[in-house]
Amino acid sequence: MILIVRPPAEGERTPTIRTARSILRRITSASYTVADSAGHPHGFTIGRIAMTVSPSFLVRGAGAAAVAAGAIFVGVNINHPHLDIDSITTTELAIPNTLKVLMCALAVIGITGMYLGQVRRNGVLGLVGYLVLSAGYLLIMCTTFAAAYVLPSLTETDPSYVQDAFSTGPVVTR
Repeated sequence: MILIVRPPAEGERTPTIRTARSILRRITSASYTVADSAGHPHGFTIGRIAMTVSPSFLVRGAGAAAVAAGAIFVGVNINHPHLDIDSITTTELAIPNTLKVLMCALAVIGITGMYLGQVRRNGVLGLVGYLVLSAGYLLIMCTTFAAAYVLPSLTETDPSYVQDAFSTGPVVTR
């Protein structure tokens, strides 16, 4: 980290010990850099302080996304209504399905961050596991999205199609 110190310009307040301590606390409490070797700020700039995102910050953010996905998973499945043609258009089912779509997106973010945090140790088997788990969550997200937003609009025009979408057994034609 390179800290550029210059004398105050005309009309600027002279820094005191208290402001110097607070600036130093802000710089050392997060992943901040003031400038690169050429003196130009890089990364996300807040005032004169540029913030760079570190890999550990991304892994922690991904972990928080995974925790949020798990909390939504538990919360959504408590007293979940039955999915049938009568309940598909109710808000009692629309809200949990919307939360499930959010849960899947957060889970994919969390899994991606955990995988990227240990990508060198995972090897090919870890990559395959990551791809299968991510594909599974994306498939869950797609089917939940269809149940939340596509099927309710189809219940008025084609209720037999919606009923067939809910059938769990094999389709038997005679």
